[in-house]
Amino acid sequence: MSDGAHEGVFVDADTIFEDDEFPDVRILKDILAPTDVAAPPLARICETKVSGGVAFFRLCDKRTLAYLVCKVRSGAERLQGHACVQGLDASERRAYALDLLTDLLAPTWAARLRSVMQAELPYTGTNSNGGPAVTHAADLPPVPNQRNST
Repeated sequence: MSDGAHEGVFVDADTIFEDDEFPDVRILKDILAPTDVAAPPLARICETKVSGGVAFFRLCDKRTLAYLVCKVRSGAERLQGHACVQGLDASERRAYALDLLTDLLAPTWAARLRSVMQAELPYTGTNSNGGPAVTHAADLPPVPNQRNST
């Protein structure tokens, strides 16, 4: 679904996990959108509707950002005591974890995550337009069905 043709539309898991360029993405369907689970993991970042026993998903930016914020916070907590962050305080560990995660994200998502995490970091900055960041992690909704695992 990398062509953006279904952006903003509810689609079934088969459509989400079908990509001719990356055919192995199909293996993620059973992990992220199993049919035998009432609240599949994909619901953490998507709005979900069920019709005729089939779940349909639509990416939700706020849920996705909230999920990514949880991953940064969890990563920072798990780094505590590790040699690579020795001497760093909690906010500096969050900045370190944020750097690790944003290296794996598309540039637009990395910029959005940095913008919402700004209030929790040891430095201040601006959003991608050069203005002050206005959305902070505290403004995001809780992640549905979030567990304390990374």
